[in-house]
Amino acid sequence: MFNQYPTPNATNCGDGLNFVCNTFPASTPTGLNTYIVKLDANLTSRQTMFVRGNLQNDHLVAASVTDAPQFQGSPANITQQDNAKGIAVGHVWTISNSMINNFRYGYARPSVSLSGLQTQPYIEFRGLDNVSGQTPTSFFQTPVHNFIDDVTRIKGAHTIQFGANWRIINDIRSDNSLSFLGGYTNPSWLIGSGYTCGACTPNGFNPTQIGKPAVGGSNTNDTVNFVQAYDLAVSAMAGVISEGFSDYNRTKTGSVLGVGVPAFRHFKSNEFETYLQDAWHVRPDLTLTFGVRYTLLQPPYETSGTQVGPTSSINSWFNDRANAMLNGQSYAPLITFGLNGQANGKAPYWSWDYKDIAPRLAFAWAPSGSGGSWWSRLLGSSGQTSIRGGFGMYYDHYGEGIVNSFDQNGSFGLTTQLSNPAGILSAGGGGGNPIAPRFTGLNSVPSSVILPPPAGGFPQTPPSTLNTGGYAITWGMDNKIKTPYSEVFDLSITRELQRGFVVEASYIGRMGHHLLQEEDLAMPLDLVDPASKMSYFQAATMLSQAYNKGTPINNLKSIPYWENLFPAAKGNLGFGPPGSSGNLGCAPGDSVNGNYTATQAVYDMWSCYVGNETSALFNLDVPGLCYPACSKLGPDAYFDSQFSSLYAWRSIGDSSYNALQLMLRHKGNGLDFDLNYTYSKSIDVGSNAERINTFQGFGFASQVINSWAPNQLRAVSDFDATHQLNANWVYELPVGKGKYFASGLHGVGQAVFGGWSLTGIQRLSSGYPFTVEPGLGYWPTNWELTSAAVMLKAPKTGVYTDPNGNPNVFKGNPTQIGSPGNYFRFAYPGESGQRNNLRGPGFSETDAGLAKLWNVTEGQALRFSWEVFNLFNTPSFDVGLLQYGGNNSMTTGSTFGEFQKTMAPPRVMQFSLRYSF
Repeated sequence: MFNQYPTPNATNCGDGLNFVCNTFPASTPTGLNTYIVKLDANLTSRQTMFVRGNLQNDHLVAASVTDAPQFQGSPANITQQDNAKGIAVGHVWTISNSMINNFRYGYARPSVSLSGLQTQPYIEFRGLDNVSGQTPTSFFQTPVHNFIDDVTRIKGAHTIQFGANWRIINDIRSDNSLSFLGGYTNPSWLIGSGYTCGACTPNGFNPTQIGKPAVGGSNTNDTVNFVQAYDLAVSAMAGVISEGFSDYNRTKTGSVLGVGVPAFRHFKSNEFETYLQDAWHVRPDLTLTFGVRYTLLQPPYETSGTQVGPTSSINSWFNDRANAMLNGQSYAPLITFGLNGQANGKAPYWSWDYKDIAPRLAFAWAPSGSGGSWWSRLLGSSGQTSIRGGFGMYYDHYGEGIVNSFDQNGSFGLTTQLSNPAGILSAGGGGGNPIAPRFTGLNSVPSSVILPPPAGGFPQTPPSTLNTGGYAITWGMDNKIKTPYSEVFDLSITRELQRGFVVEASYIGRMGHHLLQEEDLAMPLDLVDPASKMSYFQAATMLSQAYNKGTPINNLKSIPYWENLFPAAKGNLGFGPPGSSGNLGCAPGDSVNGNYTATQAVYDMWSCYVGNETSALFNLDVPGLCYPACSKLGPDAYFDSQFSSLYAWRSIGDSSYNALQLMLRHKGNGLDFDLNYTYSKSIDVGSNAERINTFQGFGFASQVINSWAPNQLRAVSDFDATHQLNANWVYELPVGKGKYFASGLHGVGQAVFGGWSLTGIQRLSSGYPFTVEPGLGYWPTNWELTSAAVMLKAPKTGVYTDPNGNPNVFKGNPTQIGSPGNYFRFAYPGESGQRNNLRGPGFSETDAGLAKLWNVTEGQALRFSWEVFNLFNTPSFDVGLLQYGGNNSMTTGSTFGEFQKTMAPPRVMQFSLRYSF
């Protein structure tokens, strides 16, 4: 099978050793066609009307690694067709000299078809692109009706406005992305999360088990951390299929759709807003504006009733788990799914918000001075200075993305994603663990990693045992979502100067509340020991730190947490009773005849999973494992038996943005320009948009890792740029008829030399933040998502050339910088790591244009334009895309920090000739 891959020709991706790149020029044909028709009519002397129609018909292959051909000679992975239609109608009625009514209706129907290549089940190799494109086919259509009416009434010094806005939103989707079975060579799914861990039973792939040197790992002083590269390569070469994807679609009556048959959904919602505003002209130089807006958003519902959700409050379920763990108790009632939504006469996904009232307040003051005082010179004459300020609340429009994510990834019994449990299969079968099946063909998914579909009909209770698909990693739905909103305030001072110059200084602030943030509702509990008041995270960290210090097992003092909650572990080895070397763990100095305390017994097993402590907890807690013993609360005291991870959007986020904005503007004398500078800071808990999450849209780095401490990753936003400078200009060259130079030109001279203009846009910004991740196999806090790395000392960042000759964000040897213990360390249990604590290089781009205008006659003109984008061909590298190649992971070795892409395309030119009449 590997012989089907082309020969590699680049090393700037993968680990640079086992996995490298093949780059090639690919055809990405694009056809963009847009048609617009507009009609205007004066119906009466007081009524006007317009009608505008739009049609878009685009066929394209996007120039991206997901859409372009997989390899040279392959068809495009995804062919996209955009067929958007829209119509807008407007009617303006001047009822009287003091009252105007403005009505608009709009209908927009975006329609996108993405034609992929997958037609049957498929085996994927982790770390390798598929040998052929295995992309889904999907269809999205979002018809929206929008009715708007505004009335303006002038009464004395007051301008009163009121109106309403009603949107009817339809979200129609058909796709087969979750219609196939699949397999995955995922070393992280094996017992011990790999081949070289201390807990890995003899499997034939761990060099130390056959008398060979150990692979460099997180607990060594090796300068090259090769674990991730080694595990991925072994999984591929040996064809160890450790993870299976069992995806099923059903109708609401329980019938199963066939393999590859797309799931169809039609969600609908209504949004209504109304407002009242009064602009009071107190004096000629002072205007006060008061207003209020009311927003009512309907939770989306599936029109045919193909909609399910938990039959009890999952928000209460999560909160009850949290309260129980603080009291040393476990709380894990089973969750059941049933039909819900308006079409079924049931409750919606979440409750309506009826109190979304948003006040607004603003003022505009144009003070002026008189006489020769400094105050007069500062303010200037009447109209030269303006001071503005305001405050407002703004409610977000949300919901469609949440519903789509839940419907595709979490609505158990309709679209059901099942996978065999992690941490059970072994590559070699030692220690009694079942052996992971081997690769036999790209389209042959081994039955041993496939789970049967759930029974049809509702209510449905997801499985809660290992062998039936319990401990699932899936998507949830918080039924207590609130409407996100922001408080925005600003203050600006504008001063008109001589010769067409204007300066302005502004402060802008924005505080976000109830923002949507992903959180793991089923995260393992941070159980508190009632006797010692110590938490699980505290006790777990003590064990990991002891191992990292090389503490011999017999020297480890008792930790009250383990003695109190795991008394049955006393006298055991890490994986069972004394007497068998197969029951030994990985603690320094352990022995089959050791008479260990409960703390030491847990330490013996724990030492095999340092850096991946959730696997150690899994061993301690799950029925059928319980190594060296379950807690006195019994199995499943920490984990939920149905879901090992249940990520969902919740209204727990907040943000703040503060900015100083300075502006210099000039108009007139043939030169118009704006020069803008912003000094700002944006902070949030996470920056992902509603459609960017763990299951869709490549959502990384912005999920809550520790649900019991959700603000651990609160940091500067992913898009934060401290300094931003931009400028734009239009300069009419002073040559030709009526200009400073050659003002008498006419005829051929004017046609050649006159009428030229230069335009341009300049953008500069400081570097964007980025996060260093640990790589594969490190889950200290959360079962599904890795904690970020913790920085020990700051490396120098910018644009440098690494030993491979490639551009790199770090100065120095990337292997040494990324090696654990030098600049970064792995997070401990309970830690989320550090987010966005490093900065990439800045951004710079200049776009420019040269144009010439010929006035053929009084009503006819010909215009030539030559425009250049990224004029100086500046390669501004993008740190945000490091994660897509894994190059922000400590375990990527020599490719750590290597850039994958620039933020702007290379220099592009375009020419145009326009005739106007």
